[in-house]
Amino acid sequence: MRRILLACALLAPFAASAACPDDAALARMAAALTGGQPAEPFPGLSMADAECARDKLVPLLAPAFGPPVGYKVGLATPRRSSATASPARSGA
Repeated sequence: MRRILLACALLAPFAASAACPDDAALARMAAALTGGQPAEPFPGLSMADAECARDKLVPLLAPAFGPPVGYKVGLATPRRSSATASPARSGA
């Protein structure tokens, strides 16, 4: 699951100048991620292009990691959550 989230983070848009990555580029990214290797990011994607890439990438990762089960909230540590007006609470 962490690798899927990492892949999505790598696909986050930096500028609105690129197009949705092609299938071959996403296959290389999936192979790197499933093989435990670093994956090259896709800089310059718009939000729409990043979502397009995510929609193509997740099915490629599912055989190795299983289907997605949800999304991670960005407030992962007590220090980060205490900096917000409404701190995130753990399972208790």
